[in-house]
Amino acid sequence: MSQEFLLDFTNSRTSEFSLLRTRHSEFQEITLSMWLRTTDSTNMGTPISYAAMKPADNAASGSSPGSLVDNTLTVTDCASLRIYVNGVTIFTDVAINNGRWTSLVFTWRGAGGEWHLYVNGTEANSGATLRTEAIPGQGVFVLGQEQDSIGGAFNTRETYLGEIYKLNIWDHVLPEDAIQALAHSCHRERGNVVAWPDFLAGLQGDLQPKGSPIDMEIPSCEEHTPDHRYNK
Repeated sequence: MSQEFLLDFTNSRTSEFSLLRTRHSEFQEITLSMWLRTTDSTNMGTPISYAAMKPADNAASGSSPGSLVDNTLTVTDCASLRIYVNGVTIFTDVAINNGRWTSLVFTWRGAGGEWHLYVNGTEANSGATLRTEAIPGQGVFVLGQEQDSIGGAFNTRETYLGEIYKLNIWDHVLPEDAIQALAHSCHRERGNVVAWPDFLAGLQGDLQPKGSPIDMEIPSCEEHTPDHRYNK
């Protein structure tokens, strides 16, 4: 299915989102890539959240086996970007609510708790401040809302207002040249965990796909065309 559509979140309603369940096992690494455009400076807007239960044989992360891992993986607050992994907060001091299309890529390796944040292909922040245990698998991805339970318990103050385009997720860290290519909207990328068209089946409320890259005022593949193979 074509990736050439965007999702426009225009209302602070908890009824508008896209929900996607994954059967993927736990994550030892991750790359999350998306394009965003927003001007919201009022809400703690959440472009994407992932919620999962702690495996019964794992007592890490400060919660009991079989319980929800709070903020398993969450990207929130576009005025001063915060990213959560296994309940640990990264305060990036990066603002992306300038009304322009922005390429955002986040990578994490469990080995060493290392993470990197790229904005428009350039590293904006990084560290080794996260827990090293795996991100639990078989959870739920939600676009536009922050989950306080699996697939629900949304709050209007955490609703995302703005547009999202080409959100893809891989179960490994992409090389930097591939990340730079993502910042030029190259059309070949598809996450091996989540590919952008996967979210179409889970649209809720009045949220509908629209638009095309021709209308979007973002760099095109013609400006950056290396032949990367992103999936292992």
